[in-house]
Amino acid sequence: MSESTGTAVAEELSRLKARVDRRNHLAADSAELRERIDEMEREHNGIAFWLEEAERELQRLRGGGLTGLIFAALGQRDSKIESKQREMEGLREDHAAFGKLLEAARGDMAKLDAELAQLADAQREYDLLRDRRRDEITHADGEQSDQIRDMTRQRDEAAARVKALTEAVDAGREAIEHLHDEVHVIASMGRCRVAEGHGLLRGMMQAGRKHAVADCAGRAGKTTARFRRRAESAGMTPETLAGLSDAERLIAGLSGDVKTGKYEVRTVNHETVARIDGIIREALDAIDHALKTEGDRILALDEKIEALLVQP
Repeated sequence: MSESTGTAVAEELSRLKARVDRRNHLAADSAELRERIDEMEREHNGIAFWLEEAERELQRLRGGGLTGLIFAALGQRDSKIESKQREMEGLREDHAAFGKLLEAARGDMAKLDAELAQLADAQREYDLLRDRRRDEITHADGEQSDQIRDMTRQRDEAAARVKALTEAVDAGREAIEHLHDEVHVIASMGRCRVAEGHGLLRGMMQAGRKHAVADCAGRAGKTTARFRRRAESAGMTPETLAGLSDAERLIAGLSGDVKTGKYEVRTVNHETVARIDGIIREALDAIDHALKTEGDRILALDEKIEALLVQP
């Protein structure tokens, strides 16, 4: 690419970037204005409702119905009619004022939509030229090419970690959900107890409960182990992974918490469950922090790459 051609492409890229920035700014303004219009419409309709209610009340006061007769007998009908008329006048003024504001806002919305329509292809045009410019530079020699290649490599690494972290978050949410689903099943075993007495029957029932709790714990343990593996693939710290290993160990030991007495059954140690829940949520918080860090890194790299692309 000649120097003059490179300069022309860089200038066109800058122009398209300005169009993209303008479109993004207008889109944000449009969303905000649309919310404001929705709110104004609700307020406008509310005033119309109370205006109709006031009109019906005025008709009752003027008519020969019970309301009018009662106030007439008390000598208050005229004053009530005047008061209601003043109220209606105020409501009409408010309704008209909101109507004008709403009309003006809709006009602004139409202008925004028209300009946004003109910029509809701005992002696509910018992306196409940016990618072409980047390919041309990265296949050339020079400091600018080396910098873009290095930052592109860093960005790809960050994007790959974001994907791994996102998969870990999904696995962590599944682990939390399965833990509490299985704990709910375990807890129901205690609520459904019948008189068991002593000896062989109680021993059989307790063994059965331990077996059932072990099955539930096994299912919860599998999703927690999957979460730990995802967190490990995402490069989480040894402390986070050690915590999740502790959670697996605690889940595996849930069947040991089953206690059958003569008059009571304990199938859930809530302190243990709370500890497991806390470990998983702490790991999720750490992953969310890592996701934000990698996302910020990608944004910073994109800005640096784009700054180099618009240089001649």
